[in-house]
Amino acid sequence: MLAACANGGKEGVENDATQEVISSMISNKISGDLSALAEIPSSITVEWQEGSIEVSVGENGKFFTIVDTYEGDGIHVIVNDDIHSWCIANGSDVSFVYKDEALMPIGSALDDKWGAYCDEIAAMIANIYCSATHEEAEAKYQAVLQYMVDFMYANMDSVLSLNVLSSYINFGGDDAVASDIFNKIDRRFAVLESYKSLKTTIVGAELIDLALPNAEGEVIRVSDLCKSGKWVLIDFWATWCGPCRGEIPYLVEAYAKYAPKGLEIYGVSFDYPGTEARWREFMAENNMTWINVWGTDEDGSWRAGEEFNVDGIPANFLYSPEGKLVARNLRGDNIERVLAEHIR
Repeated sequence: MLAACANGGKEGVENDATQEVISSMISNKISGDLSALAEIPSSITVEWQEGSIEVSVGENGKFFTIVDTYEGDGIHVIVNDDIHSWCIANGSDVSFVYKDEALMPIGSALDDKWGAYCDEIAAMIANIYCSATHEEAEAKYQAVLQYMVDFMYANMDSVLSLNVLSSYINFGGDDAVASDIFNKIDRRFAVLESYKSLKTTIVGAELIDLALPNAEGEVIRVSDLCKSGKWVLIDFWATWCGPCRGEIPYLVEAYAKYAPKGLEIYGVSFDYPGTEARWREFMAENNMTWINVWGTDEDGSWRAGEEFNVDGIPANFLYSPEGKLVARNLRGDNIERVLAEHIR
């Protein structure tokens, strides 16, 4: 339920595609005090969605700059390449202070609210692993999801709702609830990369096409499968990923039952470069008779999953023959249950 492998709004405002995006740059005053550092750097780096700058640091460890960003963007401050902190751009004066071996933002009520949320949700998730029974763990898991939902609906007029939505989806939240929240997020945040990523992977989104080579080197395109009338489950996985291996029996069973009715699985492997032979052996050993393609680049990156916002596996996306996303992140018995709802 919770395991995965990682790769190293105003309420009532409908998210209509024809609606004009109203957004403008806002000025954010960023200052800092690094005097507690053993060695004060001559400059620090400030990054945001549209660019980055080097900011000079005085001998007293003080720095100051003004950054023009879109509202809701993350402003990142990087010291000596290894000390990182960030704040949410909302026009507040924010000061970064180095204390207790960490760089902390001070001065933004929005950042304070976000910090409090993160602390609370982290504690709730950690508490799941202290459960004595499966039933107790499931109850705590549902409480986490409900806390996320309540927080998002209470903050529809700020970017915080958008920030939480991605986590809610990846954590297995209800697709209908996620779509409702996304459709109510204020359109002024549509310029943010986080909004754009969600727009392409929310249920109802258009197909993100992939064209990758199978074990024989033949390039298979997902859009061609949809055009042929197939329901396509794009499944991101790897042989080294324990949770992925745990899902394979469910996929095998679902494929045997629904392939004759129009299902195709498009398995995208994120195995390590140089392990292609083992990948082929593993698929044969585990009766993975659906379409399997190689998705890892030569440098080991997962670019095939970038548009899907995949940063951990297993992850999957079910598309209709019309190229519409109808479900995502199906696990265990839920795979067959959802397929039964769509494929007759």
